[in-house]
Amino acid sequence: MTVRNAGEASEVVRRFLEQMGWSLFIFPRRAERTDDRWVVEMIVGMKVMQFEVDDEGQIVSYRTVNEPYVPP
Repeated sequence: MTVRNAGEASEVVRRFLEQMGWSLFIFPRRAERTDDRWVVEMIVGMKVMQFEVDDEGQIVSYRTVNEPYVPP
């Protein structure tokens, strides 16, 4: 799968999270292209997580962002 836009990058992350058991409380926060990868931020439960997705649709890295999610 070739990732062509932010929506496709977010979908890669959503499928990954579902495979890890997070099927509820997953919300996209932002996705943008930086250098040669997509950086996708997702709200997972009450945490903000950041994922790097390459053009082939592979998650290269992920981490929890140090800021907790506070609903508006």
